[in-house]
Amino acid sequence: MIFKGIFVLIFVGLINAEKECGKSESALKRYKSQIGSGKVELSEINQPFEATGHDWPWMAHYMKCSSSIIGQKWLLTAAHCKDIPVAAIVYGSDDRTFGKVAEIKTKYPHPKHQNGIPGYDIMIVELQEPLEFNENVSQICLSKTSFSTIPETKSILTGWGKLFKGLQYWVNTTFTHRITNDDILFEFTPILHDKIVHFREREYCADLKADMICAGGIGEGSTPEDSGGSMMTIINDKFYQQGIIAGGDMFTVAGRNDIYEDHGYYTDISQYCDWIKEMTKGDVECEN
Repeated sequence: MIFKGIFVLIFVGLINAEKECGKSESALKRYKSQIGSGKVELSEINQPFEATGHDWPWMAHYMKCSSSIIGQKWLLTAAHCKDIPVAAIVYGSDDRTFGKVAEIKTKYPHPKHQNGIPGYDIMIVELQEPLEFNENVSQICLSKTSFSTIPETKSILTGWGKLFKGLQYWVNTTFTHRITNDDILFEFTPILHDKIVHFREREYCADLKADMICAGGIGEGSTPEDSGGSMMTIINDKFYQQGIIAGGDMFTVAGRNDIYEDHGYYTDISQYCDWIKEMTKGDVECEN
């Protein structure tokens, strides 16, 4: 009976260890000292890091979008990715050319989301079969606390977006103007990238909806195909997803063609915790 009790305790412990969320020692080592407050200066603009194999075990590629694993059968992404004709996701490696494939069963975009209209930009994806969690595959924690009311607080973005390489033409003006993807030189890459972004006052982002976080700045922010990726913070040495990359506006920086200013929009997960729990049948809950 004693041996049986010990076995049960060990077995339960292993299950709990497999399901522990938000753990990545390599990513924690890189970012723990950086997350917090403090305005970034132009000379300190961070360049995207290439992830090194398995830095972000909860990230999954969703064909022209990014997504995060929030449970063994559940993923989180942006609702505006819903019409992409994709039947499977790629996971288990920061380089998607070496990842594993899992088939999609059902997509659950938020019922109030409308294409082309900001807001309610959140979608849950259910997989056909549960993923096997290990050191390279795990789930991100979800935060029920909104941190967006603290301007200049740093957060981390991850996604398979294109790399910004500069503008198609030289800008030499004393003012800034909005630019489109056609104005920008991008580089395609199969490698997941991550970088720091700062929360901003809500007025920084035009037409910001109540369920959105505003973040960005010079040399910061998301790029095309980052959509659906994660905005994260660190709590008690674990990574918590605060937001979903939903889009934004890119602007020129006067006299520069090698950098841009991003006014980014992110879906605030804390406002959707009840909906996430309901749609995942109680499998996924926000914490902290």
